[in-house]
Amino acid sequence: MSLWLRLLPVAVIGVGLVTFALSAVPDGGFVRGMFQGAGGALVVLGLYLAVQSFRPGGRTVASEGMWRPSADRHE
Repeated sequence: MSLWLRLLPVAVIGVGLVTFALSAVPDGGFVRGMFQGAGGALVVLGLYLAVQSFRPGGRTVASEGMWRPSADRHE
């Protein structure tokens, strides 16, 4: 995996934290809520991207041969 795909989650989380910190600048109201919401959403997105970048691809429950209750209903 390329380096920029590993650094993208760090950058998104960083921007999210900066945006959340900037929410303290406005006195309140809609603008402050937008900064808080955008900061929180960017941190969550960055964490999702971080997990996906370290997770091995192609492994699903069905490909590992694990038992699923729904598989018994179709026999």
